Parts: sequence; C-alpha cells; structure tokens
Amino acid sequence: MYLINNKTSNTAYIPSQAIRDRDFNSNEWREATDEEIEQIKTKEMPIELSESELNKSNLRQRREVECFAVLQRSEFFFCEATGQDKLELKAWYTAWLNVTTTLVVPVVPQYIVDRGGV
Repeated sequence: MYLINNKTSNTAYIPSQAIRDRDFNSNEWREATDEEIEQIKTKEMPIELSESELNKSNLRQRREVECFAVLQRSEFFFCEATGQDKLELKAWYTAWLNVTTTLVVPVVPQYIVDRGGV
C-alpha cells in the first residue's frame, strides 16, 4: 500500500500485512490515490518504512493523545498542582518528547491519574 505523509508529503510503500498487524497513524499518513500512485511510480520507488519507523509513528500518535491533549487543558486543571506535581509533569512531558528516541512510553503522573487520567 502506498502512503502519503500528511505533514511532509513523503511517500512510503508499506506491505498490507504490516498495516493489518498494528494500529497505523491515520492522522499522520493517508492512503495514496490512484493518481498519486502513478506519479510515485514514474518518479521513483518509495522507501519502505522499517519496523522501527512504524513503531515511532505509533508512539507519535500516542504522544498526541496521551500527552499533548492533557497538557492543553485549561489552567484550571493544573491550578491545584504542587511544586512536586509540576516537576513530575515536566519530567513526564520531557519523556514524551524523547519517546521516539528512547522508545519507552512514560508512566502517567499520579496528578493526572487522580483527576481522571488521559
């Protein structure tokens, strides 16, 4: 299956089985149209995404939902946070920013868990 990255317009060919085996980030990638596939084929063969790139794509999607969406809540959500809570939230955020390097999903801070989680 040919895919187009919504942000960079890069193309990739991913075997259908690889897409069926995992959640694929549909916000970041979309299936190429027949017209686009013809353009891709006449230009050059696209690269195949490696297993690690597929994992990184999934981690980016999770970061959007599990981290950025939480941190974009109103100031009211964070007004009760203590100094220690704020340090833990900052460390959690930093860990999410580095998730595509570390490949480790950070544990949700207790402050967020206590307020209904992600």
